[in-house]
Amino acid sequence: MGNRKLKRELVEKWLKTNRRFLKIKCIERETNLKENTIQRFVKNDSRLTTIKITRIFKWLMKLPDMAEEDLIIKTNKCFNISAVERGINVKRGMIQKHIKYGRKIYPRTFELIEKWQLELLKPIKKWEQNQTVYKN
Repeated sequence: MGNRKLKRELVEKWLKTNRRFLKIKCIERETNLKENTIQRFVKNDSRLTTIKITRIFKWLMKLPDMAEEDLIIKTNKCFNISAVERGINVKRGMIQKHIKYGRKIYPRTFELIEKWQLELLKPIKKWEQNQTVYKN
């Protein structure tokens, strides 16, 4: 399989599996895509062009670096925080209050967020590891 095909597979799979946690309009803005491009792909299964795949892929590759600095949901505005709260079963508004007002997060909640973050970034990190293996 070619590198393009692998990138396409990674981006398409990642967008479909994590669409409930994403603010798609924000990703389109960040990647300079036309409005509703990703939305059409996610809902109607329309095909994304190679250029669009590359732009989204570059954005995805920045996420692990953001995650090392701080919580990814704190540094990046493209995640639907209330959906994340529902997904990891924490009290509604807890993460939002932490981000907005700096309120304390319980250690258990912080662990849940980190676990979710690792799950979210797992395919991206796996892809990066495969690329370093091929280069060496």
